[in-house]
Amino acid sequence: MLHSNGMAQILSKEDDVLFGILRSHLNSGLEDNRTLFMVLSREQVQIVREVISRVIGPIDEPDNGVMFVLPVLSVEGITP
Repeated sequence: MLHSNGMAQILSKEDDVLFGILRSHLNSGLEDNRTLFMVLSREQVQIVREVISRVIGPIDEPDNGVMFVLPVLSVEGITP
């Protein structure tokens, strides 16, 4: 798990002072973001999707998160 910033937070630090101030006021209530990486078996993917939805709510709601699955072709340093 990593601390991360969304695009709105990055844009609020824009060099243009006026745009930076406006964005920071519009986005002042933003919470800290987290990025979670997992290496899962195919069977575990659906279970994790359900758990994440229970914790943060439906992933398809605006500003609730992004979830995607990529194939992992090789892993070193961990064992199943």
